[in-house]
Amino acid sequence: MFSPAPDADRKQAVLKQVVIAGQDALGADVVTEMLERGAYEPIVLGGPTSDRCPALPRRPAELSDDELADLLADADALIITSGQDVTRECVSPARANYERFVLPTQRLVRAARMKQVRRIVVFSALEVQLTYRWRDLPLAQSPYVRARMLQEEIAVLEGEDACTVSVIRLPKVFGGYPSPECAEQIRRVQATALGDLIPVASGGTAVATARQVAQATIGAMEFGIHGARYAVVGENFTYRQIAQTMA
Repeated sequence: MFSPAPDADRKQAVLKQVVIAGQDALGADVVTEMLERGAYEPIVLGGPTSDRCPALPRRPAELSDDELADLLADADALIITSGQDVTRECVSPARANYERFVLPTQRLVRAARMKQVRRIVVFSALEVQLTYRWRDLPLAQSPYVRARMLQEEIAVLEGEDACTVSVIRLPKVFGGYPSPECAEQIRRVQATALGDLIPVASGGTAVATARQVAQATIGAMEFGIHGARYAVVGENFTYRQIAQTMA
């Protein structure tokens, strides 16, 4: 269901202007990779970026539907790298994740469809891949995973018969531009240290570098097949290796 089609069925899309919607550091890494290749004109909505790339300080959530549609009018592709912050109090975890990932993705893809944006790439999480693979585990009960699963389906269905929407599922990502979330994780790891010792769980997880994510994003944008989900994994790290990297 989620396997890419054979190479013979893939065709590279000729793209120029790319709008990157996201307030996380991964959007900046994608911009850097695009600028190094020199074949794109990226525009960032509400996120850190390079001095060589136009950036709009307002996030998608701060734009009206008409303003968002106008920004996408000349775009060849749209990359949705993150959700939006949920600041309302007394929101259940299920509702908070729904408002963070599902609703903004639906709005962006719908606006892109109206303006005939040809290619859309949506960032999701590797946890969705694991949920489908290990159905005997209660992973789908997580509000975060449920929202991510719905985000993927909504994006694909909104683009049906109009856009090529593909999804890349991301693991833990290292490198690239620092983000407040990453800094907070490092602070927590350091705070739990007992002298020179850092307590960690057994086992491990998949990881990738920021550049690998950027390269996979451009690959999905150029060659992605509608409805395809691509898992991005560089290698597997133990939690001990991750803690040592962040310490």
